[in-house]
Amino acid sequence: LVEDAAHGHLAHSKGEFAGTIGDAAAFSFFPTKVMTAGEAGMITTKDPKLFEKMQSIKEFGRDIHGPRSRLNQVRQDAINGRICEFTGLLGFLECSRVQARVERRNLLLKQFFAKLDPRYYRVVMQPEGRNAAYKCIALLLGSMRGRRE
Repeated sequence: LVEDAAHGHLAHSKGEFAGTIGDAAAFSFFPTKVMTAGEAGMITTKDPKLFEKMQSIKEFGRDIHGPRSRLNQVRQDAINGRICEFTGLLGFLECSRVQARVERRNLLLKQFFAKLDPRYYRVVMQPEGRNAAYKCIALLLGSMRGRRE
């Protein structure tokens, strides 16, 4: 199972955080995400063999257990997956900002939903835990009730 955790920074449900549920997960640091570095992303896994494969692909296909030379590419699917210093700095700075940003998004969303008339709107939210993105907000319009629930 590969998780799409692109918008899942700090999201959790039932004690599990996004990025820890599947065999691997992919987070995005694109500017539209809750945590950004301008570009780049992150892959997480608990599987040591999968980690070694991902690390090898990221490092020009180098044999992780072989010589440290970057000139020795052994995989055709390899890339330079490193980020530049500036992107790394942006990501580092975001680590201290992301929690406040997620909490603020959740607060603003609750305030927004409190102003909606429940006779006309039904708000679909994560039942417990914390959603980090709320990138897409689903509202079921009153006239649609019964047809889409």
